[in-house]
Amino acid sequence: MKRLIKTIFIFALIAGLLWGVSGSWLKVKVSMPSEVDIAAYQGVYDGLLEDLHNRSLQGHAFRNLPQEESSNGRMVIYTITATNRLPFPIQMMELSIVPSSKDILTVGGLKETGYDINKGVEVQPFSTAEVHLILITTDARIERDLKLTGYLLGYPVERKLR
Repeated sequence: MKRLIKTIFIFALIAGLLWGVSGSWLKVKVSMPSEVDIAAYQGVYDGLLEDLHNRSLQGHAFRNLPQEESSNGRMVIYTITATNRLPFPIQMMELSIVPSSKDILTVGGLKETGYDINKGVEVQPFSTAEVHLILITTDARIERDLKLTGYLLGYPVERKLR
C-alpha cells in the first residue's frame, strides 16, 4: 500500500511539474523579418530553387512558382531564437506552413549546421538555438501562417510565430 501511494505521489509530482512548465518550456523570439532584393542574391535564389526541386522529388509538399512570377517575388529572412528551459533536450524547430499558401518556394535550414528545419533539431537543456528561415514569396500574407512545432516528451506543441 505504501508503495502504491509513493508511486501515485511521484506521478502526481511529475505531472504537476510538467503542467507548471508547459506554458514556458520553450521561449521563442522572432526577429523582424528583413526583406532583401532577390536580384542581389541571385545565387542564393537559384540554390533555393534547386533545393525546392530536390525536395519536391522526395515528396515534400512545396510548390514552385512560374519563373515569370518568381522574378517579382521577395526574399524574407527570419531569425528565430529558441530557448529550452527544461533540464532535458527538446526536439524542435519543425516549421510548418499551411497548405493554402500556394506560392512558397522554399524554406531554408539552419545556417550554421545545414540541417533541414523540417527534420527538426535538438536543443540542449537550458540552451539556445538560432534558426534562419528563408522564404521566397509574392504574397506577404503567408507570413501569418508560420508555426513552430516542438516536442515535449514526444507530444507536439505548436506555437504560432505571429
